[in-house]
Amino acid sequence: ETADANHQTLMTAKKSQLGASKQALLDKAGENGARAESLAESEAEKTNLEEQNTRDETFLADTKTSCQTKADEWAERKRLRTGEVAAISQALGVLRSDDARDLFKRSFDNDSFLQVDRKVHHSRGARALAMIRRTASVSKDVRLAALATVLSTRSDSHMSKNETDVTADPFAPVISAIDAMLTSLADEEQEDLEKKDQCESDRMTNTQEAKMTSKEIDTNTETIDRLTASIEAANKQVEEINQQITDLNAEKKAADEQRAAEAAEFSTNKQDDEAAVGLIETAMGVLTDFYQNEGLALLQKQEPFVAAG
Repeated sequence: ETADANHQTLMTAKKSQLGASKQALLDKAGENGARAESLAESEAEKTNLEEQNTRDETFLADTKTSCQTKADEWAERKRLRTGEVAAISQALGVLRSDDARDLFKRSFDNDSFLQVDRKVHHSRGARALAMIRRTASVSKDVRLAALATVLSTRSDSHMSKNETDVTADPFAPVISAIDAMLTSLADEEQEDLEKKDQCESDRMTNTQEAKMTSKEIDTNTETIDRLTASIEAANKQVEEINQQITDLNAEKKAADEQRAAEAAEFSTNKQDDEAAVGLIETAMGVLTDFYQNEGLALLQKQEPFVAAG
């Protein structure tokens, strides 16, 4: 009975230990699933941040290239326009100089058939025409080319018109065209300045966006590093949990085997004890029958007197 009570107590403790082990196994399995889900979410977030970094770096490179291209185009356009305005101003200086005006006046006032100063007049006009043509060739401006064509046409037709109207100024339409061109160039320069301001504003905005993008890239990089460390820690914890689950399974298996062996031993001992009790009961029955048949009591309260020997 004492062995049976001890066995029952042991079985109760073993069952309690087995239940605790099973509950711990279930808790570890649930925790493992939660950590696996968190790990998958962290990896997805890391992938998204890496792709965002790639797109931001591409946008940053395109922005820098676009800003550099606009700056180069503006510098080249400004250089050509400055040269064009300088050439036109020089040409106007040649045509409007005092020497040129005096020469034109002497040429217009000369009514003789032979014009002595004709060579000098055409020399200055040719120089102005050549300068305009060179400027048109360098700046690739079609308006200067058209102006050079008009000036050349006016110079070619000057001989025939000079016979009928010697007071006419052959350069007046050209000068008017140059004045109109200067006005147009001034308007275009103002427009270019506005475009330049807009480009500088856009470049400043793009630079600010590039800085913010670069800062965001750095932040995303730090987040990626943090998530990578978190993923590594989660993987390590998952490995530890898997090891704990393996250990719990081994302990559970050993406890099951020990419980089965103890149960088998208890069953065998119980059968032996029950058989021994049966034998004792059989022996007691035989003695009881004998004493009843002989009229004797099984338990003698007072020992009877017997003779010596």
